[in-house]
Amino acid sequence: MKAIHTQRLHALNLKISVFLILFFALSCTENSQKNSEGKIEIKPKTSYELISDYFKEQQNYKLTTGIKTVFVLSDDGCPPCNKHFSQLMIHHLNDSSAVFLIVASGTNIDLSEYTKAKSRVFYDKPENAKNILFNKSKAIFIKQQHIDTIINIDARGLDLQFEEMNQRLGLR
Repeated sequence: MKAIHTQRLHALNLKISVFLILFFALSCTENSQKNSEGKIEIKPKTSYELISDYFKEQQNYKLTTGIKTVFVLSDDGCPPCNKHFSQLMIHHLNDSSAVFLIVASGTNIDLSEYTKAKSRVFYDKPENAKNILFNKSKAIFIKQQHIDTIINIDARGLDLQFEEMNQRLGLR
């Protein structure tokens, strides 16, 4: 009797193991494709795909081909730099080719101006936007659904960062 019970338990464990292996194998192929030899290759997501997925999944917003800039405002880093960057962002609130992600609490930076562009301004808690692309204040420039340039806001080289951003934003 004990031997039959052990055999059934072994068979059940085997079925569960096979199921789990198949489940994990299939879930890993979401971002995969077959190569010319018919073998499955897992293709890592691009930075643009990560950004697009974040907005789609966390903000229920689809980045369209018209979006050329993603501004990220964070509390991390240099507080005066972030305030200065926020002013630049506010200056571009009417730019329909830009979206704004605020991962700042509003205690160090006045966020009241951002209510003017509600459809393109998104808020998240820093712990929800852990993605390395959203961890600090920055401007992400997009060209043909690929990231062209990321300008991180940092105290070192701040003048050059703003000069580069103003050039890119003025070309539209």
